[in-house]
Amino acid sequence: MLATLSRNWWTIVLRGLLAVAFGVFAWVRPDLFWASLVLIFAVYAVVDGIFALFAAISGAGGDRWPHLIEGILGIALGILAFVYPDQTGAAIVLVIGIWAVATGILEVLSAIRLRREIAAEWLLGAGGLLSIVFGAIILARPQFGEVATTYVLGTYGIIFGLILIVLGFRLRSFKGSPVGARAR
Repeated sequence: MLATLSRNWWTIVLRGLLAVAFGVFAWVRPDLFWASLVLIFAVYAVVDGIFALFAAISGAGGDRWPHLIEGILGIALGILAFVYPDQTGAAIVLVIGIWAVATGILEVLSAIRLRREIAAEWLLGAGGLLSIVFGAIILARPQFGEVATTYVLGTYGIIFGLILIVLGFRLRSFKGSPVGARAR
């Protein structure tokens, strides 16, 4: 699995860059962000799902299923948001909360599986825990309002994206390393 992840390190970095861009946009243009939240979420979920599917397809052994589920879930939610924008707009905060908790759980499971292979698995686990906490906050308090929700989403995107970027570059350093990469 380490060989596959280190070979595809750039997909993790791209996911991180996309999340950071999402977060920066929320902070810089909160008025446009909220007005276009359904479209932004739909695009982000589909693209993130495609990268997760790519990771699952190019993965080895039984470690594919968390990425496969994450990819299918992301793409499905993104498509639903495109097809039903009015209904999604009314429930977007709950949809994002559920999606964040589900993908966070899958990321934590992936980190647990990776702990035998690399030392940087804690980054994936930290990103997963951040997603779970973020999703739980959103689900517990969906009535935060437009402004608070925009800034919470923006902050989450930036922090989660930075974690993915660091993880991606750490994985890149393992490229071509022998099995003992854990010792780094």
